[in-house]
Amino acid sequence: MPQALVTGGRGFIGSQLVRTLVRGGWQVRVLDLPTTPHDALQGVEHEFYGADITDPQSFGAAFKGVDAVFHLAAIPRDWGPAKLFFAVNRDGTRNVLQAAIDAGVERFVQMSSLAVHKYRPYFEADENAPCDATYPPYATSKIAAERIVRDYQDRGLIQTTIVRPGMVIFGPWDRMAFVPMVDALRKGQFGFVNGGRGRFCYSYVENLTAGMVRAAKSEEAAGGTFVLADDGAISWREYATAICDALDFKQSKLSLPYPLLVPLAGAMHLGAHLVRSKAGPPLTLYRIKVASCDLHWSNAHAKQVFGYDPTVGFAQGLQRTIDWYREHYPTG
Repeated sequence: MPQALVTGGRGFIGSQLVRTLVRGGWQVRVLDLPTTPHDALQGVEHEFYGADITDPQSFGAAFKGVDAVFHLAAIPRDWGPAKLFFAVNRDGTRNVLQAAIDAGVERFVQMSSLAVHKYRPYFEADENAPCDATYPPYATSKIAAERIVRDYQDRGLIQTTIVRPGMVIFGPWDRMAFVPMVDALRKGQFGFVNGGRGRFCYSYVENLTAGMVRAAKSEEAAGGTFVLADDGAISWREYATAICDALDFKQSKLSLPYPLLVPLAGAMHLGAHLVRSKAGPPLTLYRIKVASCDLHWSNAHAKQVFGYDPTVGFAQGLQRTIDWYREHYPTG
């Protein structure tokens, strides 16, 4: 029975990856901060190691005897000090890689992000789009982490694979993005940029984690970078409408053009910076850019190289997410 280690395994994507691995016959270890809520893994057989990826001394024996490491632990926000993002997303990746090498791990799968690309209109783009993002620190720290992973691969120290999910990842246990969006839609506070016409690629979480496991098993995927998005594209308007229809909410009509939002977001950014806000402003330049134009990458490369197959369709995936939401937020 193969042994896997999942960093960030108590999070939204990590917990689903643990479930996917267990169903596939893997023994699974989870490495995460001891304070991270673990309700998403209740009833799922795994071994837990409480550790901080910025402190290799805290790893203990977590990597011993492991066949594959899936590195998901990161800070995925668009606000915060650059020093923190680089300490966790870049240096933490180096720490996990080195621990894997020291323990003789054969395969390392790195969860990256499409944020490594500077956002400009993309449709049916591929992994060769330039990694030229300069903002926010999350994006630049992810670029730095990818460089480290490729360096270890090029030096023959370990076999690595980098995966980039779709622009929007959704599914059960998504409390970071889906729940706040539903709350905003319910309150009539969700607004669009440019009418919500911008289309994006997305990943239903079960498709994503199944693809990560398939990539880890594939010799052909070693040394590669792959977009693990679902088939097709959807606009922000269509996505919000589907959620509203499922939950019987009124449709959101609020929309502002991108040029008008830029100075507004800039002013909020400056204000939050001046007061040293930890939570950040309600509107950021990053968020309005994401919603302002087409941001779509193709999964064709992953399909061709290792047979990536996102079998759960959008409607079915959204229904599973809605069902989870209703169960855990019955008064929402």
